[in-house]
Amino acid sequence: MDGDTLMDNQLELFQDTESMDFSKDEGSKKCFSCGINRPLHLMQSFWYNKNGTASISNICKICAKEQQKVVQKLKRTTPEPDDKYKCPICLKKKEELPEKRRYWVLDHDHETKKFRGWLCNTCNSALGWLNDDAELISRALSYLIKSK
Repeated sequence: MDGDTLMDNQLELFQDTESMDFSKDEGSKKCFSCGINRPLHLMQSFWYNKNGTASISNICKICAKEQQKVVQKLKRTTPEPDDKYKCPICLKKKEELPEKRRYWVLDHDHETKKFRGWLCNTCNSALGWLNDDAELISRALSYLIKSK
C-alpha cells in the first residue's frame, strides 16, 4: 500500500464527523465541498480583513487537500497552453490579463475530477461563484440579455 492510499484511508475515517461534539467555544462551519459541519481549526484558512474582522474559508482542510491532489495530478498530465492561447470565456491572451493575475488556471469538474480546460483566474472564479451550475449561468445570461 503506497503512502497516498494509506493517507486517503486514514482521512476517510474523519469524513463522517457530524455526530462529534465540537467545542462550542471554538465554533464550527459547514464545508462547502463535503457539507460536513467542522470545527474552525479544521477549515482551510483563517485571515483578517482590513476592518479587523476574521474570515474563515468555506472549505475544510480535508477537502482542500483532496482538491489540491487532483489539480496537481491534472497539471502533471496536461501541459499549459502556449503564448497564442486565449481564455475560452473572455478571449483574452495572457499579456492582456491584469499583471497580478497573468497566469492560466487549470479548470476541472469537481465531481468527475476531469480536466475541462485552462482559464484565466477571473473566469475560473466566476464559474466557481456560480457553482459550475449551467442552469444558474444560463439564468445569469438571460438576466444580462434582458437588461440591455
